Order: sequence, then structure tokens, then C-alpha cells
Amino acid sequence: MIKTRDNDKLIILQYVAHAVVLLGDSFTSYELGSRTIMGKDGFYPMASFTDQFSFKNDKTLFNLANKAYSKPIEPFFRVGISKEEFSLILAIVFLNPDIPNLSESARNILSREFSYYSKMLLNYLHNKLGIDAGTKKYAECIHLISTTFIGTKNFDLLITYHEAFYKSSSEGFTTPNSLKNILLI
Repeated sequence: MIKTRDNDKLIILQYVAHAVVLLGDSFTSYELGSRTIMGKDGFYPMASFTDQFSFKNDKTLFNLANKAYSKPIEPFFRVGISKEEFSLILAIVFLNPDIPNLSESARNILSREFSYYSKMLLNYLHNKLGIDAGTKKYAECIHLISTTFIGTKNFDLLITYHEAFYKSSSEGFTTPNSLKNILLI
């Protein structure tokens, strides 16, 4: 980030890290044609909820897993995001000026940059699709961002439910210690 204090950088990272990971995973899955989160190696986490008998019969757990691993991808297929649009969406996510506990100077910088990249996305879409279709797709891109943050909350709910009702620790849900330190979890 340009000219922001280290504390502000950490606050920004903590606020957007989960959303950025989900956004990246969703876009990768979309590019692969998968309607659930899937890595380039073909691994998809939803398999553990459809293949394991105890998980398959727990409708609440299955629904939470579906909301965490499949629902975030739906807007990508509905909207049809290009790599250029995805790059600008990522920038917009990082430049959110409404992140709690930011210094006023960081908030001002983010506000200017947020406006700049938002306008860049809108202008790109206007040039590519025309005013009406470009404006509509811009609104869908902004909605995709809010859907991503909802997806991170659903993932948190899935983990909480799994930890509360299943004794075995799930290695699929393990966060590396280095990332735990950054995210303060």
C-alpha cells in the first residue's frame, strides 16, 4: 500500500485476506469450469462432504459446506468475469476505505484509490460492452464482491459447526501458523 503505516497495512490484510483467498479460489474454479471450489490439481473440498457417510447425512453441515464451497462461484458463471475484470475487482477489494480501525490518512488514501480503480472498472466495461450493458455488469461485479464477503462468513460458520459437532480435528480446515499470526486467529 502506498504511504500507509504498517499497522494500517496489517488491518487491511486481516480484513480482506479471507475474501481475497475465496475470490481467487472461486475465479480459479470458474476458469476450470467447476461449480464448486476446485484447485488446479483437481482437488475439491466439497468431496469430503459428499463422500463421507457421517457428513453426507448431516444436512446442516452439508448445506453449510455448499454455501462455503459452491455458492461463491455461482456469480462468476452468471456474470462471466474476464481476467482483466477479476484483476480490477481484486484491487477494489484491497482498497476498501470502510475497513474498521484504519487511520484517517489510510482511509483517505484508500478512498482515492478505491474511486480510481472503481472508475477504471466501470470505464473498461463501458468501452467493452457499451454504457447500459457495462453499467449492469459493473453492478454485478460489485455484487460479486459482497457475495465473496458473505462466502467468508459462511466458511467461518462451517468451521464453527464442524468443530462444535465433530470430535476429530479436520486437517482440511487447518490454517498455517504463519497465516494465523497475520490473521490473529
